[in-house]
Amino acid sequence: MKIKSPLNYTGGKFAIIDEIKNFFPKEINTFYDVFCGGGNVLINVNAKKYVGIDNNSKLIDLLNFLTTKTKNDINKMITDIVEEYNLTKSWEKGYLYYGVNSSKGLSLINSYNFIRLRNDYNFSQSIIKLLVLLFYSFNNLFRFNSKGQYNVPVGKRDYNKNIQKNLYLFIERMYQIKPTFVNLNFINLKQLSIKKMILCTLPPYLITEAEYNLIWTQEHDNELMKLCNFLNKKNIKFAMSNVIKHHEKTNIKLMDWVKKNNYNMHIINKNYSNSCYNKKNKNSESIEVLITNY
Repeated sequence: MKIKSPLNYTGGKFAIIDEIKNFFPKEINTFYDVFCGGGNVLINVNAKKYVGIDNNSKLIDLLNFLTTKTKNDINKMITDIVEEYNLTKSWEKGYLYYGVNSSKGLSLINSYNFIRLRNDYNFSQSIIKLLVLLFYSFNNLFRFNSKGQYNVPVGKRDYNKNIQKNLYLFIERMYQIKPTFVNLNFINLKQLSIKKMILCTLPPYLITEAEYNLIWTQEHDNELMKLCNFLNKKNIKFAMSNVIKHHEKTNIKLMDWVKKNNYNMHIINKNYSNSCYNKKNKNSESIEVLITNY
């Protein structure tokens, strides 16, 4: 069963995880998920050991927090915060109780108390308050301003049954696989003791326009390619997702790098049907790929 992370971290690969896994080895000793985000790839892969790596310290703190608690503990802490800030409980009372329907949502009702909670979190940096904010925020986004303050507005939904289901399954899977999460910039990855494993890199995409990708430059792409070459020389398997074409843009440098090093480039299809790169319609709007050295 495919498990969805309760953390809506921009750039998540839940929609294509089945396709990505098709290109992973059947046996993985240690799985390093670089740019792990909300953990959608990591929790859906079969391996002997798991390491999630991300440069966002707040994200890593939250993931580590979720690995140390049971689902009952987490649920109790969340509902205590919901009670304290008088936020809605649609999973118990339904939308009609609040005089709205699912389409209109709960944003107007939660707005004042959500802002109170957000202000309190930005002062206290309480992890559990951050988790509640995520569940009551617009699109459940994990986003902070330059001062490190959570700045997402209130959303239409709350800690509903769907979110609870995703959270419980996520925590149960974390308890089962016992991952380690590390706050580290991918450039410094060489300092880790890496032996037999597969390293999955899911970076922001250089040629796409999403806000998440605007911080990613050609220099970052260059460093990531150097890292992959370093791993290849050490006979360490890697899999890196990227986009080689988006609208009128083509990542020529990435394609040249793949060809020069004789790496493999697999098309990732959103409909999960396999296809060969050479047969893909090159006039399509966007071509997402997984690059491997095996």
